[in-house]
Amino acid sequence: MADIEPEDIMDDAEDRLDEQEKEVEKDENLEKKEVEKIKEDVKDMKDSVSKYEKIKTLFEKAAEPGPVKDVMKFVISSSATAVIFFFVTLTLKKATGNETGRSTGGGSGKKEEDKHKADILDAVTEVSKDVRNISRLLSVWLTDHQDEKIKAGEYTIPLVDIFSQYTTNMKTVSYIFILAIIMLNKNVYTCPQIMDSVFTKMQTLADNDNRKTVFSIPSIILVNDVLTDFGNFIDILPELLAYAEGKAKEYPTVKTFPLLQSDIDTAKSDYDKARKLPY
Repeated sequence: MADIEPEDIMDDAEDRLDEQEKEVEKDENLEKKEVEKIKEDVKDMKDSVSKYEKIKTLFEKAAEPGPVKDVMKFVISSSATAVIFFFVTLTLKKATGNETGRSTGGGSGKKEEDKHKADILDAVTEVSKDVRNISRLLSVWLTDHQDEKIKAGEYTIPLVDIFSQYTTNMKTVSYIFILAIIMLNKNVYTCPQIMDSVFTKMQTLADNDNRKTVFSIPSIILVNDVLTDFGNFIDILPELLAYAEGKAKEYPTVKTFPLLQSDIDTAKSDYDKARKLPY
């Protein structure tokens, strides 16, 4: 069977979210506060699907490979990753019942193990949403400015090209470019490259069952690996922000670059919370 792509996850998500929202409201094994939290997450995921539809349209119209198209692609991947985390976490929550100990079945040991894993997935889901939101910020800004040109020495180049070392998938650039980044002591991992790694792992959890996407529960090892990838993504952000602030002195348009220190702080805080949990 062909691999399930991020677009497959997102295209299938809206109907699935409606179904889950109705099922959760009827689930007597979940406390009211848990139901409200899930409904809040469903609302967030529906908003993500809505924004994805706009990005997908722009992605299909962007014919040229490069920073803009690469960023759109990793926004789609990061959105799909957040959706997968939401569904697998919800599956475990429904299986373990509420905090008072009611359960849909299984021994207490298995229930506690699943509850612990659900707590970990809940924390990592928050990190995945941070990564998705920051990805979306970058995508919107790069798309809005993709037709602008700047003078770089003797040459006129697209404004977005000055961010290529962070936003272009290394598969699409030359070895000379990679070598130059290494010699300049820059991070060789780019945002799209990291999200490729994340989705390749998350992709193993998705399968088709009668034309419906279903998800299996990830191992703690896989979750830990994905969290490490998210950490690599977050580690790039301070350097990216400093780079943009430096370029804003040369090119006034870059002053509108949307990434804020508060965005990085939120992502780092959520990452630290997830990383501190026992695995």
